[in-house]
Amino acid sequence: MSDFRVAVSGDWHYGLRVEELDRTPEIHKAANFVVDEVIRRQVNLFVINGDLTDDNTPHPELIALLIELLWKLERAEVPTVINKGNHEATSAPGRLWGLTPLQRVGYKYIQFMLAPGALTVDGQRCLFLPHVTRAQAVAEGYETPQAYLDAFVDEQVCGYDKPMIAFTHLNVDGARSGTEELMLRQSSLQVPALLRRSSKVSRVINSHIHTPQEVDKVIMPGSIVSTDFGDVDANKGFIVGDLAASGRFVYERIKTPQSPLEEFELDFTEWDQAKAKAQIAKLPGKLTAEGAIVKVRLLIAEENLPAFDDTWVYDAFAGKCEAIKTIDKIIARSRAVRDEGQQPDLKPEEAVKRYLDRRKPDGADRKLRLALRLIEEGAHAAPEIAAAPPGQAGSLSVMRETLARIQKPAALPTVDDLEVV
Repeated sequence: MSDFRVAVSGDWHYGLRVEELDRTPEIHKAANFVVDEVIRRQVNLFVINGDLTDDNTPHPELIALLIELLWKLERAEVPTVINKGNHEATSAPGRLWGLTPLQRVGYKYIQFMLAPGALTVDGQRCLFLPHVTRAQAVAEGYETPQAYLDAFVDEQVCGYDKPMIAFTHLNVDGARSGTEELMLRQSSLQVPALLRRSSKVSRVINSHIHTPQEVDKVIMPGSIVSTDFGDVDANKGFIVGDLAASGRFVYERIKTPQSPLEEFELDFTEWDQAKAKAQIAKLPGKLTAEGAIVKVRLLIAEENLPAFDDTWVYDAFAGKCEAIKTIDKIIARSRAVRDEGQQPDLKPEEAVKRYLDRRKPDGADRKLRLALRLIEEGAHAAPEIAAAPPGQAGSLSVMRETLARIQKPAALPTVDDLEVV
């Protein structure tokens, strides 16, 4: 068998929004790029590895865009398998996912994997592990989705002797993730351990994790665009690889076009609107050319906050980026100097005297005597504490014992000597 060429892309998230901005046009552009490259490279198999849409009730317009892409693959006769992801999964009775309309179109070269399954494509054994819901696992006689996946993998690995490749939409222990980690459903659902340790499995290609990376034999292509500011990565794209009969897999990452997500911090503490606008005007010119999505942090002096109107900030950015996700106002408080004569190198006695002289509390004289006595007793204790055996000088128990020997209980102040200021 000659090398088996496979392309894998996932986590398209049609319908994704950032604030009021619909990211679908950008995503559709990236997905079209993927499909065109897959057709050009004449692969044996193309796997769309889950999360085609951002939720399981997609708008009909999104379904129409996806059908347009699938028909492009169908016309090019590209063998394609679509794995179910967690975002389109549903537990509704008799309905495993929210993209049923895609299946009803009818294709010759495109198949849908809504449950664990295996296919042999051009002589190569391929395992598919989509996202599985609890309802789906129970219906198959398993207590948990993980038990369902593990049992399937055990059966396949034990019953087949030639090198296999697996395509999964699950979590990967040890993988780095971005903000998608905050919205993962059934986050304990992991790539079965047997896939990662069996010598029969050449590679596991996993989507669901948006950050492109590789963990032992698991390759993660990542999402095709940065989905949020916690998911910023210039290497978004998909992979194309060749699997040899020996099981050796060589692949390349291909970047997809995407709008950059840019964060800026502007210092408006010295309030001057003309200077502030000048700061914005000096921002990188690529914002205009690439249609960036921007997040802005403004440092504003506390006293200027009530009169601050950020409308003009939105207007100033409007011509330089595709959209502004948010403008965060960070309050900068100036530190008031209460006593210009209070220096850090003052002796404790001088510091106490200066404080009491400025505050002039009731019983200031008595408080001063009490403070000076405590300072003096502490000074007596210091030499003995410093002379403690090595390793014990900082011991709290040693300090307490030393102070107890030096201080006379009868000389300690009583509750009557203290006064709340």
